[in-house]
Amino acid sequence: MEMQTDATYEEVLAKAQRLSLEEEMRLLSDLMADVRQRVERQQKPDTQKDAEPLYDVRDFRGIGHGTWTEAGGIDEFIRQERASWDG
Repeated sequence: MEMQTDATYEEVLAKAQRLSLEEEMRLLSDLMADVRQRVERQQKPDTQKDAEPLYDVRDFRGIGHGTWTEAGGIDEFIRQERASWDG
């Protein structure tokens, strides 16, 4: 079945409205499946690219140093955290 490619939105809509309810529902289902596939393709990361990572794990060395000491130690931090669960 050859499809007319120069049809306007209004022409396609008018033709769709002349379909039976069953055909219109089938068309809608097919269109939704097509759009869903196109969206999924756009959202997939391009696995062909060898993207450079934004950070090297070594860049984070030393971040948070002293955090547990400032919080009164790990045990004190956990005690306060658990106490906050009870409200």
